[in-house]
Amino acid sequence: MSTEYTARRRGRPPRIDREQILAVARHMDPEVLTMRAVAGALGVDPSALNYHVVDREGLLDLLAADRLRVVMSGLSLPSDADWEITCRAYADQARAGILRAGTLSFRLRLPALGGVQTFEAVETVLQRLSAAGLSTTASGRILLLLNQVVFASARDAALGVQSKDSDTGSPDLARLLDDLPTDGLALSRQALATWDPASDEQFQFGVDIVVDGVAQAIRRAATRGA
Repeated sequence: MSTEYTARRRGRPPRIDREQILAVARHMDPEVLTMRAVAGALGVDPSALNYHVVDREGLLDLLAADRLRVVMSGLSLPSDADWEITCRAYADQARAGILRAGTLSFRLRLPALGGVQTFEAVETVLQRLSAAGLSTTASGRILLLLNQVVFASARDAALGVQSKDSDTGSPDLARLLDDLPTDGLALSRQALATWDPASDEQFQFGVDIVVDGVAQAIRRAATRGA
């Protein structure tokens, strides 16, 4: 007699675990993911999922955390590289991974819990910043700032896709420019005409600004230590 059958006879739902839930959810479109759909794929009542996730929002958060663990554990930073090459590689790879998460990117949060592998890349970045003469506190703040650039770029990209697919999206740039007064605000009009927060160029510009700031911080630290 199966464990599932025995559990049903005794009035208890069959046992499922978080990994079983994730195994099913990973293959479903997050836009239509529901507790009932996952439960149906597992052959259990939706209430059986409540021990691990309370509702659809919790299910999406669980899936997002899993996606982020995959992204972070999949980063492969160059060996024996300096801090700048390491930071740029980290940012490029992390953004690419988050972009693949699509609309789930809005739910991704660091730190990504789930084993040592998810922190190996983080540790590498911090080690190389520290080796350049920065304190652990400064290195951590730099990594946080770099992550903010990465996540903002990926989420802007996801928001752009979402807006194109929805009539309720924010006003597009052309409409915004049309609404500006014809007299004055010339610089605003020129700046907005080339404004694309989700573009690769904007992302690289943000990384460049962080890198330039780090270089200045390293020089200041060296001057204080001299």
